[in-house]
Amino acid sequence: MVQKLKSVKLYEQVVGQLAGQIKQGVYRKGDFLPSEKELIEMTGVSRVTVRQALRILSEMGYIETLQGKGSRVVLEHLVVAENYTEAQMVDFQVHRMNFEMANQVRLMMEPEIARLAARVATPEDIEYMRRSLEIPEESGSVVQKRDFHRMVIRSVKIPYFLDMYSDMNELERQERGWFDEVFPAGREDESEKLEEQHGKILDAIRRHDEEFAYFYMKEHQSYIQQIYKKYFDELHRRYFGAGKENTRADGRA
Repeated sequence: MVQKLKSVKLYEQVVGQLAGQIKQGVYRKGDFLPSEKELIEMTGVSRVTVRQALRILSEMGYIETLQGKGSRVVLEHLVVAENYTEAQMVDFQVHRMNFEMANQVRLMMEPEIARLAARVATPEDIEYMRRSLEIPEESGSVVQKRDFHRMVIRSVKIPYFLDMYSDMNELERQERGWFDEVFPAGREDESEKLEEQHGKILDAIRRHDEEFAYFYMKEHQSYIQQIYKKYFDELHRRYFGAGKENTRADGRA
């Protein structure tokens, strides 16, 4: 019987209970989980919490959601990988979900900000951007890239954008727990490519070329999506090979 929940991060507890029951064979391949309404009554949580838990279970490869039918188990209970805990899987999926959400916001926001920066940035603003790209390598390439983006946003003189950027960075930097891998932006091969892209963005802003500033920032963000999708997919295969591969395409530097 699913038990009522009483503490914070309730969706993680729902995931833990349902994943545990699938792993134990309470729900077998082809079985449908209780409906959203039934899960709400069983656990005492909100519909939003139940849906978030079901989404994570789907991304973990335990279930599939069928429109108008419900959530069906897609793994045999003995097929579920034994080398990780449900808590670790939830940790990974929550981190990926938050990272992708932050990236999606920035993908929509930063190309337009780069266009505006090309229009309004002062020589002093551009100098700050240039200096951010000349931080010594030992200072940390990921920090360097964040500083450059911050300087671009700072140049448009709209504090709200800086606040949003800080919020997105907070999501991206959330504790990754046990899977403490080096992010692509911190790897030497990718770092050189990202630095080249930043240089193009800076040059377009310096020339006050609004269209190319937009284009190069968009190109940069699209590339980021590709390398982080690969990164998260590699982690998923390495640690959770028994589950289905996550096919979402968002990422971030």
